[in-house]
Amino acid sequence: MKHRSVDLEKGGNYATKSKMWVLILLSTSIIIFNDVGVVHVAASPTDWPMFHQNLNHTGLTPDIVTPPLNLAWTYKTGAGVSSSPAVSGGIVYVGSMDDKVYALNDSTGGVVWNYTTGGAVVSSPAVSGGTVYVNSEDGNLYALNAATGAVIWTHQIGSTDLGSSPAVSGSVVYTGSDDGNLYALDAGSGAVIWTYKTGDDVYSSPAVSGSAVYVGSKDHTVYAVNAETGTRVWKYTTRSPVESSPAVSDGIVYIGIEDNYLDAFYAATGAKIWNRKSHGIIFSSPAVSGGIVYVGSDDGNVAALNATSGAVIWKYTTGGKVESSPAVSGGIVYVGSDDNNVYALDASTGTVIWNYTTGDPVSSSPAVSGDSVYVGSMDGNVYAFATAATSAPTTVPSASAMIQAFNSSMSSSSTESGQQAVSGPSAITFSPTTLLLSGVAVALVVILVVMLRRPKPTRAATSQPPRTDLVYCEQCGAQSPSTEQFCEKCGAKLKP
Repeated sequence: MKHRSVDLEKGGNYATKSKMWVLILLSTSIIIFNDVGVVHVAASPTDWPMFHQNLNHTGLTPDIVTPPLNLAWTYKTGAGVSSSPAVSGGIVYVGSMDDKVYALNDSTGGVVWNYTTGGAVVSSPAVSGGTVYVNSEDGNLYALNAATGAVIWTHQIGSTDLGSSPAVSGSVVYTGSDDGNLYALDAGSGAVIWTYKTGDDVYSSPAVSGSAVYVGSKDHTVYAVNAETGTRVWKYTTRSPVESSPAVSDGIVYIGIEDNYLDAFYAATGAKIWNRKSHGIIFSSPAVSGGIVYVGSDDGNVAALNATSGAVIWKYTTGGKVESSPAVSGGIVYVGSDDNNVYALDASTGTVIWNYTTGDPVSSSPAVSGDSVYVGSMDGNVYAFATAATSAPTTVPSASAMIQAFNSSMSSSSTESGQQAVSGPSAITFSPTTLLLSGVAVALVVILVVMLRRPKPTRAATSQPPRTDLVYCEQCGAQSPSTEQFCEKCGAKLKP
């Protein structure tokens, strides 16, 4: 029995040591992953598919891009870029005063396609359902295939001053025109559904909220029009022309006026709530986030105002006019200035966190998507800036995914046929400085899995000769020494 007891002891030690190493390796892997820290959770970037990001034109994105930023790439067009980029499906769409619409790879800036219109393109594209909608100063609204740039349809809606940027809601494209009309067109065919006639050019870009379309006109009026029928809901008379575009948030419409005021009024009725005067014309379109309105002015200031009262929270003075419309990402406000800079300002205090100097004024409005900021400049370039931590990412499996793999290996050594596949885990992106530690953690987990799948040692086979010093009782089967005549258990006579 001694040989058997030794085998059991060895098997027990192996099991104990295996469990010990499993715990050590797993703990080490988790510690390493915790120590290196998560830089960025890779997720699908949120598109910026139109001017000021959404139909309400609030200029707000859920993607958080935190400075400092690195210049990721530039693309040189043939003239100034005042058009604001749209970003959708990994492609940046933007117009240029060289009469072209460009589609650029959002990661590299490489040209996917370009299309030449008959005039400057200062309008910002809108992307919906695989189609790019954009106005040109040749008087046409273009619908282009988003993947190839091929023309789907065109419709002449004006003459030579189409600065309004389209908004696409469902199957309808809304846009202003220099012929004084607000247009609603079928997104698939370009057929006019309805028009609403104002008294002057509509350079403002329409916002769509609920059942209404909101837009300003140079006839000194802001209009609310029924989105389905084109009938007027209300109009709000201002003191000067309106070229700024409205933003709608929490039932309030905010818009800049050329008499230097920012006005706020109820979206349902058009009744004025407040207005606040700056020291310059407001061509910039306001952004709204967290109860604060952000807007630029020709006096060189970017201002943050209480959305309910209009009280000024802070101002930051740039070195030139601010006709660019702010974009809000997390706690950062991105905006351009005619002093040639793109700024990142703290949304709470207005403090400059980062800036980049281009070659000419920046009237283009920044677009934020994923980990990048895209903007045009009058120097003819389209700029892409990326967060420093993710400018050169390396992707490894997430720690939770490795623990899941560990648990799976414990429960089963093979996958049975017919079992549903588990969807792939999200990735965690690490900066290069953490790659080494991340690799060590991966290696440790691999070792862990290999150890778990190693076959355990089998008990050594025992081969002992039959014993001749014992006899078996035929009555009860008990063993007794061969020197005994009677069974020690039942007393029966033993046979030798």
